Amino acid sequence: QSTVSHPEEYGRMVLISSAGCFFADVHPNTNHANPEACDGDVDIADVQRVAGCWMQPINVLCPGEIDLDQSGQIDVGDIQLAAENWGWRSSDQ
Repeated sequence: QSTVSHPEEYGRMVLISSAGCFFADVHPNTNHANPEACDGDVDIADVQRVAGCWMQPINVLCPGEIDLDQSGQIDVGDIQLAAENWGWRSSDQ
């Protein structure tokens, strides 16, 4: 598992989990082990899901998949990554 501590230094990142879900597609389900649970886009619901966990501990309600930059905490960097990817759609849509 890689850790990106300063995502802005790498430009636009496209991260897809090994299961095939886009990294910022966290609503309605953050379980990327089940690609069928992903809704195939990044929209306001995904940004709100991340923002709702801002500064909360990683736990059942705010799982590690919401830590989009893999910094170990859910912070403004994660909200920025979700917002930057707003509008992404799966090629299946």
